[in-house]
Amino acid sequence: MLNVSNSLMRRTSHISLDTMSTKELKDAIQKKLDEVPDTILQEVLEYLRGFQAKTPEERKRLAGLKRILDEKRDLLLRLAK
Repeated sequence: MLNVSNSLMRRTSHISLDTMSTKELKDAIQKKLDEVPDTILQEVLEYLRGFQAKTPEERKRLAGLKRILDEKRDLLLRLAK
């Protein structure tokens, strides 16, 4: 499931999230959701539910891990070869 989420994030990474309002973010998410297959929608829903079930500390750690993995993606891919 995380693989799909990361894939979706990479494909939409060109969108500047820092400058978007909450409404613009929701609109952009809705547009992407309208484009994905139904099987992916279920995975997205499960991911969101799982994220909401985490404690604030777990969410913070998860966000930090994602940031590190995103920053070191090229290095990790080279090491995996």
